[in-house]
Formats: sequence, C-alpha cells, structure tokens
Amino acid sequence: MTLGDLIAALLGWLGDFIQFVFSFVPRIKIVRCNQLGVRLVRGEAASKVEPGVWWYWPWCTEIVELCVARQSFLVPPIAVESADGEKLSIACAVVYQIVDPIRYWVENFDADSNMAEVAMAGLREIAQAHKSPELSGGTQEDTRLGAKLARRMGKDLEPFGVEVIACRPTDQVRLDAAVRLFGTNQHTQ
Repeated sequence: MTLGDLIAALLGWLGDFIQFVFSFVPRIKIVRCNQLGVRLVRGEAASKVEPGVWWYWPWCTEIVELCVARQSFLVPPIAVESADGEKLSIACAVVYQIVDPIRYWVENFDADSNMAEVAMAGLREIAQAHKSPELSGGTQEDTRLGAKLARRMGKDLEPFGVEVIACRPTDQVRLDAAVRLFGTNQHTQ
C-alpha cells in the first residue's frame, strides 16, 4: 500500500465519519405547492406530507416528494382482434394526477410501469369487446370509445392512488391493411 492509498483511505473514512455525525443534525425539507410527500420513519407506517416546511432527522427519517400536477403516460400500440374479427393495432394516452401519495409510492414498487401494464390490459379488453367501426370513431375523449376508456382506466388505476383525468385513443391501424400495403413493397431475391 502506497502513501497515496493510505491518505485516500484515511480521507474516505473521515468523510464517512463526518457524514455520520451530520446525520444527527436536523434538516429542512420544503414541499412545494404542486407536491405531496411521503414520510418514512424507522420502519413505521408511512405518513402523508402536505405542502410546507418540514424538519426531519436524516438518520431515521426520509421524506420523498411527489409531483401531484397533471401527468401522462402513453400505452404503447397493442395488436388486438376486435369483436367482428378485424385485426387492429390500438394505443392510448392516459392523463392522471396523484391523489394518494401513500398508495402511489409505498404500496407499489414502480407505479409508472405497473400503471402502464394495467392500462394496457384494460385497453385490450375494451378493444376486443367492440367492433372495428366503434373503435375507429376518433381520437377525442368525447367519443364513445374515449369515454369508455376514461371510465375503465379510472377504475383500474384507482388502486395506484391516482385519479384519471382523461384517456384518449391515439393510434388505430388495421393490421391486415398495413400488411397488404407494406407487403407489396418487399423485394424478392
């Protein structure tokens, strides 16, 4: 071990010691007006943190801030067969806001990917239960499809502590037409 390695190890140990000592000094956390927080204390039940100024002890408490403003995610296109046997690819956009930070942060490991998976299953079930003309009615929320999607996503995503504001279909492609269109452009060797 060289002198440089010894000094680096000593400074590393000193830095860890200083960090340990300062973990006993109270800290301040500011939760902004468009945020809610979750306070996790020594393995106890989590508690909700409202906007404001909060003091906490870093050695035994963690405060996680979550944005409760309007957010969205896209459900990727999925291939389905409609009730009349038409093969389609359909996708949607879900707009939501967090209303219960405990359910969103504590009761889910990765709420965003879990919500996308649940939304994909709901989209598939709705698409399979309808005929293709009903599915191609438009991409607005005020269409019958948009209203059904918004109600379904609201019910399905409620266990994640979110409120669905809107759900809009984004893509609807008839797969057999796409195969015919792109299949003619292929070159044979």
